[in-house]
Order: sequence, then structure tokens, then C-alpha cells
Amino acid sequence: MAETQYRLDLEDEEFDENMDLGVQADYDGTYDQADSEAYAQQQRVAEAAALQAQALEALAAVPEPVKKYIIHLHALLNAPNPSLPEIQAAYEQGWNRLTEKFFQKSEWPEAEIIAPLVNHDEVFLTLYRELYFKHVYARLQPDLDDRFHSYENYCTLFNLILNSPGPVPLSLPIDWLYNIIDEFVYQYTSFVLWRSKATGKSEEEKLVLAESGHIWSCYSVLNVLYSLIQKSKIQDQLRAAQKGEDVEAAGGEYGVISLYHHLGYFSILGLLRVHVLLGDYTLALGMLDGIDLNKKALFTRVTGAHVAVYYYVGFSYMMLGRYPDAIRSFSHILFFILRLKHFQRGSQFDQINKTADRMYALLAICQALCPTKVDEGISTAMKEKFGEAYGKMIRGGPDSIASFQEMFIHGAPRFISPNPPPYELESEDALAAYSALPEPSTHQLSLFLAGVEPQLSTSNLRSFLRLYTTLGTDKLAGFLGVDEEEVLEMLMAAKGGARKFTWIQGSLLEGEVVGVSDINFGVDETHVTVAESKTSRKYGDFFLRHGLKFRDVYDNLRAKPLPIPKNRASNGVPAVVAAGAAVPAAPAPSSESKMLRLTRSIRLSPAFRHLSTEAIASATHKNPSDVVITYAKRSALTKAKKGGFKDTASDSLLYLMLKAALPEMKIDPAAVEDILVGTCHPPSPCYEARAATLAAGFPESTAVQALNRLCGSGLMAVRGISDSIARGDIEVGLAVGYESMSSHARPTPVFHHPDIIANGPSNDCAAPMGWTSEMLAVDYDVSREKQDEYGLSSHNRAEAAQKSGIFDKEILPLTTEVKDKETGDVSTVTVSKDDGIRYGSTIESMRKGRSAFPDWGEARSTGANSSQLTDGAAVALMMRRSKAEELGLTPIAKHIGTAVVGVSPRVMGIGPAVAIPALLKKHNLVADDIDLFEINEAFGSMYAYCVETLGLDPAKVNKNGGGIAMGHPLGATGVRQIVTGLNALDGEKGKLLVTSMCIGSGQGASALFVSE
Repeated sequence: MAETQYRLDLEDEEFDENMDLGVQADYDGTYDQADSEAYAQQQRVAEAAALQAQALEALAAVPEPVKKYIIHLHALLNAPNPSLPEIQAAYEQGWNRLTEKFFQKSEWPEAEIIAPLVNHDEVFLTLYRELYFKHVYARLQPDLDDRFHSYENYCTLFNLILNSPGPVPLSLPIDWLYNIIDEFVYQYTSFVLWRSKATGKSEEEKLVLAESGHIWSCYSVLNVLYSLIQKSKIQDQLRAAQKGEDVEAAGGEYGVISLYHHLGYFSILGLLRVHVLLGDYTLALGMLDGIDLNKKALFTRVTGAHVAVYYYVGFSYMMLGRYPDAIRSFSHILFFILRLKHFQRGSQFDQINKTADRMYALLAICQALCPTKVDEGISTAMKEKFGEAYGKMIRGGPDSIASFQEMFIHGAPRFISPNPPPYELESEDALAAYSALPEPSTHQLSLFLAGVEPQLSTSNLRSFLRLYTTLGTDKLAGFLGVDEEEVLEMLMAAKGGARKFTWIQGSLLEGEVVGVSDINFGVDETHVTVAESKTSRKYGDFFLRHGLKFRDVYDNLRAKPLPIPKNRASNGVPAVVAAGAAVPAAPAPSSESKMLRLTRSIRLSPAFRHLSTEAIASATHKNPSDVVITYAKRSALTKAKKGGFKDTASDSLLYLMLKAALPEMKIDPAAVEDILVGTCHPPSPCYEARAATLAAGFPESTAVQALNRLCGSGLMAVRGISDSIARGDIEVGLAVGYESMSSHARPTPVFHHPDIIANGPSNDCAAPMGWTSEMLAVDYDVSREKQDEYGLSSHNRAEAAQKSGIFDKEILPLTTEVKDKETGDVSTVTVSKDDGIRYGSTIESMRKGRSAFPDWGEARSTGANSSQLTDGAAVALMMRRSKAEELGLTPIAKHIGTAVVGVSPRVMGIGPAVAIPALLKKHNLVADDIDLFEINEAFGSMYAYCVETLGLDPAKVNKNGGGIAMGHPLGATGVRQIVTGLNALDGEKGKLLVTSMCIGSGQGASALFVSE
């Protein structure tokens, strides 16, 4: 084309024979063959030089940190002894960090550009391309070329691994290997979904798809996964492991290599996913034969794999109608995610949270169809997310279909078809016919609803069956407004739904038919006989609880001394058992029994009464060395996520409290030598505490420490400062307690060592606090009615104190910002009132309170008789009495001492009932000597138990209400109770104050103060 154009151009001008054309004089007007080849060679050299120049220019444009990273990663992979932890750090952290810095919205450099950096290492470049295309799919929008080239790169990678003469000498961390398989399946799914939409594609795209039917075909993907399984002999290895045989011998030459072993194992998980997406749930579950779903399974080492396995297993069970198994699968992994929540960072965990949200929707479906007790935290989270839809599904009937459909669409994966549109026919009619077919997701939804609809009519039926032991089908038909034949169909559906095929042991497809309903009935022609039934497991729990309760009662009875006859004592106080009097033999009682026995005995002893009188005199005597409090204030206590501090972060709350309190302390901030800050759940409390104190005005010379003993953290801060002053380590210190439960909810504890997990009391340490309340109520027979009565007292007393202005003396108003939930507007407010107190509470309104933990069974704790989640802070300035006199400060209280004890973790609420006697014994006091008790009121169960077990006068306990009414901001409560107790004693005749609280994981703490 160029020569023709040249001739045409010459013809357009007048030709001059003398024109210098730059041609040799002996040129005869034609090129010979040699000249032609030489010219072509020159052209190729020129093109190569141009391409090389472009490549060098492109490489020069790559940021220097990216070049160093690629060289570093290449060196790690090719080291003589590759370090997997270093490779993992480079793969996960290095890649993500550079992506965020340089390639958030653009592609990484192509492999051909960075090839010179790695000496054109084809194995490395193949791995690099896998990361490159993964980034394109995750951050950008892949085009057709990206989809095809990514497939070709996977073919290159898997051909290298599967068809090499021997094992490929490549070491990759387990996370990378899982992600290779996971991304391979994801890109296949993405391509199939894009390819299946025949409408909207250009003619060029249709032509390319018609000619490339093998690209991302179902057969090719399955072939790769099954080939990896076969090459690694992973299924033989799993069977050998189950039988206790030699796994390495079963693995053969390739299977013993980590690369092949892990790729084969994760290919099984990939097939689980693919078969679910294709709608073959039986085959999907069958793929996991040989893999035990427990904490020791290999997939649990990769968080993404752990979540994905349980999601697809649970979904398969749900689609097969095995709802108990689905609930068990979803509950297991959702509980794991709840424990993981406070450690989640990065895009991987964003995807995990999305999957968790889908599982909550699926769990709501399964719970509606087969109600089953699940973890309290999971149940609460499910109802928070999908409570309205869950309620509609529970009620059943035709109106619930829309909710089932909504939850299924939200929770189900996007299904795919193995058959692509017939692009090769080049027929618009054929494509239109394909597009008219139901989409795979629509088809699976219709299958699911077809299985659910027969069960929806059983909800009302079960309600009527609970009311009768016998009734006729005609009568039941009249109740339901249907004919008898339809009633019989409903009864058969209910009967079938009451028994489910459930996994017991073995492979995931095995199981036994078990009853899952609390209603059992039989039909004899037109007669229905009904009996309530409970599963053996519930009976087992019942007998276990009551057996333990009986054991405690028995031990306590044997630990008691013999009855003491009433005589000889003129003042009516029973005489002391004579020395050497016979006491029945008894086994060593628990620490609780010893302390409670001590409390009873010291009430009876005139000798102890004499010691007690001396102890009171000693406690109230003023010495220069006394550790005293000169300032104590608290913030208002507000509802978490709803109240005045809902938008105030934990560090901000601490800062605001310190900033407002510092001027009122009337002390040079530099005089405060140490600050102890008690708190529970902020992720970085030491940094928060130090930063907040510096910002509030304390100098750099003031030391700061954060400490955590859960609900006793604030009191431990007071004890720590007091001990430091008493030892002479410091002269002035500040004890602080704070908690923002709006910012940081209670993280679920995670245990790993099998000995800890196997230990009963150790496991109880992780029990939700609500469960410990219910266990205490059951074990010690604290009724719902009694809890309501104590809760009512707390609300009424707090209401009276707030209305009369008593709390105004102890609350330090704090100014902060709140955000309107609906409009998003931010406004400045001053928070000066507790907002959790229920005004006008009556015993009738308390009785209406719904169970806070309905999954527990006969739950007795409610929102009205339990403490709320709360935000708040409190401070106490402490020093020697002599130092206070030197600074001209007036002491408001004297700290006498503190006691800490351990109790059973499963009933941690009894802590004060053990800690208070321990404290009183140390100081030769009895309960009657104390003028006021402040007990934390975490739950009505523990509050009632402690008050009645210790025999305390209710009028002397929580005089102005407690945590049930005001709230229980965990880390702040220890200091808050001191502030409230001292304020209640101000101006009163009484002097002695005891504060105490139960502590999660099974502890108790108490402290003694003298009001001045």
C-alpha cells in the first residue's frame, strides 16, 4: 500500500530527471532479494528497538516501591529455603498496602513490563498475572480481553503444576493456595453470569463467544479441580487419616508435597461451591466425605475458607430440607464471626461480613421453619437485622411467602447454568428462546418455595393442638375454617415437619430421623390425640441443672453448724456454740459456702460484736497516713447507641470527663503523679488513656496506665492508686473508670488450646452474661417475680433521687455532639441527666417486660429487671490525708481496704455474696455495721440473690437505685458506685460504705470507705 501511494504521488507532480532521490547511481529501478531481506531485517530491528524503548519507558513509570516489592517477592519465592511467613506477609500485607497507595483505581503494571525485574521468570510471571487479574476483578471492571487472558493464565499455571515431569519446586503459603482456587471459581462464576445475558451484547462479542466455547466452560473448570484432586491423591490421604494409616504413603510422589496437597484439598472446597451454584446439593455435600467439620480441619486455618465451607454446607442442608443441620452450620460459623469481629481488618473481612449477613437471612428462614435454640448473641443479631421478616415467617400463612422470598434472595448465592447461550448458531431466535428460560436463581427460588409452602399452614394448626389433648378433625377444621380433608393434609404436613433427617455422625449426607417439635400427635381416622414432647437433650439439660443445684444445696446443708438453742442470752442474741461442741463431719465446702457460713456465724457472736465496735472506731479515726478521696464525680449515664453519648467515641468520652473534672479538682495537674484508668472493651485502652489525659491538660510527667478486670476495672483503679499512695510510691493519684458501650460492645472470648476448651469452668468463662444470669436464677431459684420486685425498687428509687436533684450533686455535665439518625444533622448538647431510668414504673409494668434471653427457655431476666448497655465515666482524686491538708483540700472519704475473690464462672453474679464477707472479715466488721451498700445490679437475679443471701436490709442497699435503673457502664461502675454511695451518705449519720460488684468470668470485688 505504501509503494502504490508513492507512485501516485509522483504522478501528481511534474517529474524532473535531475531530481536527487537519494538513490545510488547504479540503481537500476528494482530491488534484488538480498536487499529486500536486509530492509525487512532493518524494519524488525527498528520495531524491536521501539518496543524496547516503550517497555523501558513503561518500566520507568512504575513506582520505585512497587519495583522493590516485586524484586523482593521474587527473591522470597526463589530462595533456597523459602520462608512461608515472609512470603505470606509480602503476599497479603505488601500487595494490599501498595494497592491502596498506587493502584486503587488502576491496574498494576502488566507482567511484560515488570518481566526484566525478575529475569523473565515465567513461573513468577504466571503467579503475578494471577494477582494482577484478581486485582482487576476486585477493584475494576474486567473486559472481555481480561476474562480471556485470565483464563489462559490459569491454564498455564495449572498445566505447569499438573503436567510437569516431576513435582514443581514451588512453596506458597496456605492462604495464597486457597485464594488461587477460590479466585479461579469466582472468575468462572463471574464469566458464566456475564455470558448468560445474551441481550445487550455487541455483534463482535457474540462472534467471539461463538468461537470460544471452550473458554471458561463448565467442563474445563471441573476438569481442573478434579485433576488437582487426583494428582494430589488428597481423598486417599483423607481416608488414610481417618483410618489411622500412613498418610504420606497414600499421598504418593505428589501428594506429600505441600503445594499439591493443599491445592487438592482446596479443590474439594472449590467443587463444593461449584456444585452448590449448579444446584446439585447432594453432590456438593458428598464432596466433603473424609473432611471432618471440626476445629482441627485444615480449612479452619484460612478464615475465608472456614466461612465459605459452613455457608455452602448450611445452604445445601437448607435446600435439602434438613433445617436442624443448616441451623447448626450457620450458628457455628456465625458464632465464630462474632468472636472474630473485633479483629477484622481489610477487604477480606468486608466480604466475610457480607457472607455473615446472608447467613443471618438464611438462619431466619430455618428458624422460622424449624425453631431451634441458638446462641443468644446470634439470635439477637439475627432479629436486629431481619426481625420484621422473621416475625412474618414465624406467623406463617400466605402473607409470609413474600418474606421467605425476600430472605432467600438476600441470602442465597447467585446460581449458574452449565449450558451457555447458543451463540454458535448465530440465530437471534435461538438466543431469544434461551433468554426466555427461567434464570437459575429464579428456578432455585421456585424449588425452595415449593418445599416451604406446604409447611406454612402448620403455624395456626400447632397453636390449636397445644390447647387440647384430644379433639376431632371436624372440630379442628371448624377452628381453621377449612374442610376436614384439608385438615388431614395439614396434619400430615405437620407430622412430616416434626421429624427431620439430621446428621449424627459419619459423612454429611448420613443421619437419623429425629423429632424436632415440642408437639407430638397421632391421627386415628377422625380423632387427633395430642401430647407435648421434649427431646432427650432438653431433659438432659434439665436433670444436669437440677443435679448441680441439689449438690450445692446438699453441700451447704452439711456445711452449716448445728442449731444453737436460744437461752442464757439476756439480750436475745443466741449464745455461741461452746468450745469443743460436736459439729457434724462434712466435706470441704466451696469458697462460697465458707463465706456465707462466715457471714451467718459472725452475726451471732457477742465476741465478734466487741471486735466490730473496735473496728468501727479504728476505721473512722483520722490519721495523717490515711488514703483519702478529695474529689469524686461522674458523668451522666446514658443508653448505649440511643442516649446522649451514642455518638461520642470512647477516647472522646474519657477526654471530656477529664477535661471537665480537672478545674474542679483544685490541684495543679503536675501534682498528679499517676493515673489508673479502668475500662473493658476499647481495643487500644493504653493509647486512649495516655492520649486523653495529655489532651485534657495533664503534663507529660504524669504517668498513665489502663487496666481491665471487666466490671471491677474502675474499683481496681481505685485500689491501685490507694496501694501506691500507702506504699509511698506516689503522693497524689487519679482513679478513673469509663466505658463507651456504644463504641465497643462485649467481644466474645475465643479460646484455642484444647485443654482450655475441654475444661468446663474454663468454657464457662466465655458464656454470655445473660446466660450466667439465667443459670444463677435456675440454680438458686430466683424467680422472675422476685427479680421484677428488686428491679422496680431500683427504678423507683432512682426516679425519686433524680427528681429531687440528689444526682445533680454527683454528676459533672459534659458537652458533646449528637447526630440525628434520620437527618444526619449534628448538634451540640450538654448531657447532665441519666436517661435510662423508667419513670412511673409499677409492678404491673415490670411484669410486662419481655424476656431478654428468650432462647434460654424459661428465661427470667428482662430489659426491665436487668441493667442496660450504658455509656459513662467517673473519677476519684486520691492522696494522703497529710498531703490534702498541705494542699488545702478537704477529704470527702477515706479508703479502708479492698477484697477480690473468685467464684464459679457459670454463676458469676454471686460474686458480691462472697466478696463482701471476705472484706468484712479482714476488717473485723459485720454487715450490720455498714451504713450503706452499693451493689452493681448487673441483673435482677444476682442482685436479689446477694441481698437475700447476705441478709442485708434492703433499705441500706442502693439507696438511690442502681444499675438496673441507671445502667452499668462496665469499666466505670467501680468508681461510679463510690461517687453515688458517698453522695447518698452526705449529710447522713452513717459513715461506712461498702461497694461491690460481680465480675464476668467468675469473680467478685468489694471495697470499704468511710464518708467524711
